[in-house]
Amino acid sequence: MIETLEKIKVPAQFQEYPRMRFMGNKYKLIPWLHEIFQIIDFQSVLEPFSGSGTVSYLFKTLDKRVKSSDFLIFPNVITKAIVENNEVEITEKSIDAILKAPLIKNGFALKTYKNIFFDKEDLEFIDSFWSQINRLDNEYEINIAKTALIRSCAKRQPRGVFTVASSDKYDDGRRDLKLSLREHFIEQCQIVNNAVFSSNQPCTSLKSDVFEQNDLNYDLVYLDPPYIPKENDNCYMKRYHFLEGVACHWKDQEIMETSKVKKIKKPFTPFSYKRTAIQTFDNLFRFYKNSKIALSYSSNSIPSLENLTDLMSNYKNNVEVFEMDYTYSFGTHKNAKANQAKEYLILGQ
Repeated sequence: MIETLEKIKVPAQFQEYPRMRFMGNKYKLIPWLHEIFQIIDFQSVLEPFSGSGTVSYLFKTLDKRVKSSDFLIFPNVITKAIVENNEVEITEKSIDAILKAPLIKNGFALKTYKNIFFDKEDLEFIDSFWSQINRLDNEYEINIAKTALIRSCAKRQPRGVFTVASSDKYDDGRRDLKLSLREHFIEQCQIVNNAVFSSNQPCTSLKSDVFEQNDLNYDLVYLDPPYIPKENDNCYMKRYHFLEGVACHWKDQEIMETSKVKKIKKPFTPFSYKRTAIQTFDNLFRFYKNSKIALSYSSNSIPSLENLTDLMSNYKNNVEVFEMDYTYSFGTHKNAKANQAKEYLILGQ
């Protein structure tokens, strides 16, 4: 059991990970996960639900060959910048070029989100950013800059989610809410730069659905799908549609014009529906049956632990469960009883 393992410190480089407030983020669970990973024999790992990139970044600091992917755009931007990228930092010259981009007075962000999110100057900065960003020569500089902008928007928005319009009633005086996007961006470029390092293994990042992976030649597959809650929903697009849009300047995205906050239409995923849960997890375990499988899940979600272990046992001879008490602090009900749960790591070998 995990309690008997010798405590092993997370690599020092992990401290440079640019943390984000993100539903399902594993940042606080990293020491626990890291401890479990020490007992698994693997040199290569695929993470097809990368989210904010926390666990992929940990794997990189452990000198594993990492393939990180997600079906959304902005997670791919983040892992491109700090997981796949081994050495490129955005230069002062490139930052200066973005900051000095001509002002776009009636761009898409301003026209679409005026009086919804941020102020006029912030939205003009987003449009001006996108008038300049693709003029940079290096793809990693581009992704560092995009990551800095994504993080700036998340920090500038109260609670980091985009379910309701910005409002003074959410302003608690925090510094993050006082800085402009432009000021945040300058700071975030340096923070993302600090996260860039070279590991001893090649790492890759791409935008891809979990069932569309072409290369399955990995020792371990770490799965952290959206947890299907017993109540409410697990819709990332509802909460982070603005980050998804800003990552591509809303190119090829369908805006829901009747939505008060101009949400992007969410792509279909079977991980959002109770009626498809059992079959989806069975398909998932079958798809990755030739690798060791580590699944993160929660006791307040569907399917149950028993369901999941039974399903995994169809494809793995040895299924082991690690668990710890955990309180989810995302949202406004930090101490709500419903947020208290057990976090599982289900390992099939």
